[in-house]
Amino acid sequence: MNDQESVVEYFTQILTLTNQMKNYGEKLKDMMIIDKIMRTLTPRFDHIVITIEQGTNLEGMRVEELQGIPEVQEFRLNERK
Repeated sequence: MNDQESVVEYFTQILTLTNQMKNYGEKLKDMMIIDKIMRTLTPRFDHIVITIEQGTNLEGMRVEELQGIPEVQEFRLNERK
């Protein structure tokens, strides 16, 4: 993810890529995708990533559920500008 990219744009790219990989027979679990997403979010989301890792059962989380959390944060940050 780059600084000019929105959370929605980033997740759309990730989901498009992972769907293509699945179409070619790749076995991808949501946990693996979530882990990669959380590692590649920009540093402005570091505090959100830490909170998610500490307070959420990542094994039961879906990618779509994860998307809502940084989206809300981004909305609040943009609202203050």
